[in-house]
Amino acid sequence: MPIGWNFPNNNHGTINGIGDAGIETFKGALYKSLAREICQNSLDARLDEGKPVVVEFQLTDELRTRIPDYTQLWEAIRKCNRFWTEQGNQRAMDFFSRADECTRLPLVSILRISDHNTTGLTGSRDSINTPWQNLVKASGVSGKDGSAGGSFGIGKSAPFACSEVRAIFYSTLDKYGLKAFQGVARLASSPVVESSDLYTTGVGYYGDIEKNTALEECRSLTQGYTRKDSGTDLFVLAFIKKKNWENEIIKAVLDDFLVAVFNEDLVVYVNKTCISKDTLQGLLERIKEECPDIYNNYLVMTKPTYQENLDFENMGKISLRVLMGKNLRRKVMICRKNGMRIYDQKKISTIIDFAGICILEDEKVNEYFRKMENPQHTRWEPDRHTDKDAALKFKALKDLIRNYILDKGARATVDETDAEGVGEYLADFDESFSNNEEKSEQVSDQNMDIELFDSPTKSMQKGFERMPGDGTSFEEGLGGIEDYTGGEDGEKDYHDDDPNKTHEGNSFGKNDGPGQGSGGLSGSGEIRETGSRNGDSDQMMKTTYNVRMMSIRMMELNSAKNEYLLIFTPEKVSGKAFLQLQLSGEQPGKIPLRVVKAKNKETGENLLCNGDRILFDTIVPQKKYKIEFSIDYAEKCSMEVNLYGYTR
Repeated sequence: MPIGWNFPNNNHGTINGIGDAGIETFKGALYKSLAREICQNSLDARLDEGKPVVVEFQLTDELRTRIPDYTQLWEAIRKCNRFWTEQGNQRAMDFFSRADECTRLPLVSILRISDHNTTGLTGSRDSINTPWQNLVKASGVSGKDGSAGGSFGIGKSAPFACSEVRAIFYSTLDKYGLKAFQGVARLASSPVVESSDLYTTGVGYYGDIEKNTALEECRSLTQGYTRKDSGTDLFVLAFIKKKNWENEIIKAVLDDFLVAVFNEDLVVYVNKTCISKDTLQGLLERIKEECPDIYNNYLVMTKPTYQENLDFENMGKISLRVLMGKNLRRKVMICRKNGMRIYDQKKISTIIDFAGICILEDEKVNEYFRKMENPQHTRWEPDRHTDKDAALKFKALKDLIRNYILDKGARATVDETDAEGVGEYLADFDESFSNNEEKSEQVSDQNMDIELFDSPTKSMQKGFERMPGDGTSFEEGLGGIEDYTGGEDGEKDYHDDDPNKTHEGNSFGKNDGPGQGSGGLSGSGEIRETGSRNGDSDQMMKTTYNVRMMSIRMMELNSAKNEYLLIFTPEKVSGKAFLQLQLSGEQPGKIPLRVVKAKNKETGENLLCNGDRILFDTIVPQKKYKIEFSIDYAEKCSMEVNLYGYTR
């Protein structure tokens, strides 16, 4: 059996250049892609479920003579360099020039990547559709299903992207005791012999030359290492050793496999650094300023405020962990069953401070969403799925997560006390929720003077945010406004395609002023609904001006009926005025909110509503007002409230 490197000819077929699509996919994030693909494959091949998978990334400099038949590989690289230089292809010339330099050095940097407690690459004696063949020789083939991470077979290109010479050796001892060893070089086409019109495919194999098959042995290319248990070794030749490559791999593991490490399913060694459940806290303390998202996710795993298993669409269980607290990143990390991160769900709320993790626990739900993944396994794209309802399922999962956060956030907001001015607001809340308990037990007997407008601009999880500007406006609510960006978000949160209309089609108008319609008091009877009544129209308002509010507070009374309580104290105005309500969030501009009904809680007086306005016949300066109102908007939302006075 002849042994060596063989670069098969293309039989006068396709000429392949240096721009390998699979390799180029991972060039933009070398180390993150490498860590992600390696750890994913190793977790998928776990042998003993009661023990963690162990992955090693160990870099050493070795004599080039340790590389099997290295002179033949180096000559293939130089032949490619000569051929593509003749063609004038600058990109190929740059690559092969660097590769040629590496071949002339006495030492070669070799990154050994080894896994343990895995099955190894089985099927090395078969010719097709086995883990060994799919990794070493197949293109665009994975063979994985269910909760397994890979599905495109493109991940095998990530290690090649990290090699200056695009060459890797594979070695395995599988769970059945079979051994295999083979090298692969993914270069570019070149003449089979000089001046020939027959070219190679560009891919070469080290092993049995006749059939390009593996040798039946388990070999190591680095000194001091010999495999003794089942698993797989990859040897990346001429590893691209950029500055801080170790830290980049460590951060990638913590970012993409935090759940797996925390659950003791995975342990990773990067040279001398160990990433395990026992070392997590120390590692994360070092990078928490640089990587706040990772640290937030660690806090969610260690001390969640809420933790539940929920059924999803009769497809299986998903696990939700949510942490409520200040300065969290307002994202939910979506993970596969094996603990691998897919993506972060964002734009859930602009008000609630939280962090969350969602894990697809059951096999069926894992398999379903795996079919939506892009080749890098970093997004779900419903159009990739064969199920025409995939987009609906995707939206249903996002809505389940979002509604869970908003529901828990609503409770947290109602329960939270206001550290500033607690005596100012506590009685107001108790009136609405304490079933007429004695105020003397709940209200301080000390008077407090509060001037909120002198406070610096800041964001607080108390149901509002202080907004910049000459006037006083506050962003209120328990949920954010999602805008359509495609990909992971995949839907609009508005009721139709016209953002200037409600779902019932009522126009909000197009004027640039603070609203439109009429003003005045409705009198008696039921709370009056929106509509034009006898009062002041925009044309009758000679002057409108923003009125500063000394204090303002809003809370949700009934989420099912979209009812709220607004408590505010105006600084000025003794006369006609109106409140204007608008959606406010991450979307550009403000969108009017249609007010359905409103009343003065102190007097029981029903107030006239018109479009996004609540109108007052008289507003008295420095008097506290309590207004109950409902809006024609079913979603949890961020709300901006402004007070305007006007003259006729």
